[in-house]
Amino acid sequence: MKRFHFRLERILELKKYAENQWEIKLGEITGRCEQLKRELRDLVSRRHQVFMARTCGDSLHLSVSDTYIRRLDMKSRDITRRLDELEIERAGIQEKYLTAAKERKIYDTLKDKQAASFKKEEMRREYMEIDDVNSGAAARRQGGMNGGC
Repeated sequence: MKRFHFRLERILELKKYAENQWEIKLGEITGRCEQLKRELRDLVSRRHQVFMARTCGDSLHLSVSDTYIRRLDMKSRDITRRLDELEIERAGIQEKYLTAAKERKIYDTLKDKQAASFKKEEMRREYMEIDDVNSGAAARRQGGMNGGC
């Protein structure tokens, strides 16, 4: 029995490699997005703590607290802006990853169909060979019976 050989195996390997590279890029940018989200949650939490603590204290303490809260708000806006930019970039990378995965899937499906067709044809050939051998043996037996009379 011959072995199946997919003519486009090299292209399939390249498609798998491209998909893997886009998956890595998507993972990296998703990690950066999650890190910024954590920083933003920490800032919101810190702002809430400072705001709750400022109710008790003198005017200098209130002034320093207000300045610190404004600084936290400014930092939150900056992180939110960077997060929005990264989310847009992440959407583009995700689209490219999905395209690469779709292209790889097409070649995988083609390979599977060709492998199934090859196996079916090989089994048909094997069946025909066995049938030919059996037909030849039956003909020899019949020839031996007729010739022996």
